[in-house]
Amino acid sequence: MPLSQVLKEHKLMKVSENSIHLWNRMLKIHGLSQTLAYLTTFNYETESIKNIINNLHLPAGTDKEQIETLLNVLGKTVVESGFSSDQELLTTIDQWNAMLKLNGADETFAFLATCNYNDSMIKFIIANLYLPETINPVIESDKTITAERSTITSDFQSNQELLNTIDQWNTRCKERGPNECLASLSKLNYKARSIKFIMANLQLPKTMDRLANTQKIVEANKMNIISNFNQKIKIIAKKKKTLHSLNHIINNLELPKLDAEILRKKIILKTQKVIEIGVKKHLAKMNFAYKKTQTQVYIKQMQQEPNEIGIYLGKSHLKDLKRKAINSISNEHLSEPKKIKLSLQR
Repeated sequence: MPLSQVLKEHKLMKVSENSIHLWNRMLKIHGLSQTLAYLTTFNYETESIKNIINNLHLPAGTDKEQIETLLNVLGKTVVESGFSSDQELLTTIDQWNAMLKLNGADETFAFLATCNYNDSMIKFIIANLYLPETINPVIESDKTITAERSTITSDFQSNQELLNTIDQWNTRCKERGPNECLASLSKLNYKARSIKFIMANLQLPKTMDRLANTQKIVEANKMNIISNFNQKIKIIAKKKKTLHSLNHIINNLELPKLDAEILRKKIILKTQKVIEIGVKKHLAKMNFAYKKTQTQVYIKQMQQEPNEIGIYLGKSHLKDLKRKAINSISNEHLSEPKKIKLSLQR
């Protein structure tokens, strides 16, 4: 794509001093090659690239001018960073740190694995989390990237949607008050970690117990998910999905183990029942068709070939005809002399 067309279609990003700090953390954890590779996917303007390079803690002997030239070329032809602005980058890191602070590292990494982030985004985010010293960000990045992310569907299709959702709930909280905001959150069908992320980033009064309210809303949403699923069980069962597909559906709900197992048994039994009814109907049709065919064959055989019943009926009919014929002849012989005698008497 020509550079002039790229500049026309994509607004160039300006870097801030705060985001340069983020790039240095990425450099420290993942090294120069991966940092520069990801930096090329950002649509930074020329001055911003120069500013970043000049402020990166690069290894001694690194040719900054050569790197700057390379980034200016590649950075304007590949725009796949996942962030549309420098502010979006900063906001994303802030919100993930809020998630970490409220819910801990395990929940944060688990939710991060379900979001639609590319590998470089995951590395960048984890590199900028305020993790305990006992946690290795490189190892956790690899774990998150290699997790079976495709098996879980996120409540949010993109990072922009996630940020917009937080912004909308904060606006609602400001306009209608925190109590009404939390009550509305309780009526949704969000997965537990989605609620935890939202609650970690809501601008609530300090007097509110954020963690306790989070647990209440998670429980309410869980019940909503279960109720909604129970209403769809018949529809899902009629599709006669495989056991693997049914397990995928249940796992995607991200429910506690006990609740998930109850729904798993219910949908499997319901599906088996539907399949059983279908098999019985099919066998009944086959049985009826077979009986009908055999009956037609038997009738045809009766019509075309002699058989014991036919022979018996034939013999019986002949006997009857013979008996009638003999009786008829006998009657004629007996009646003739009487007629003669009568005529003589006259």
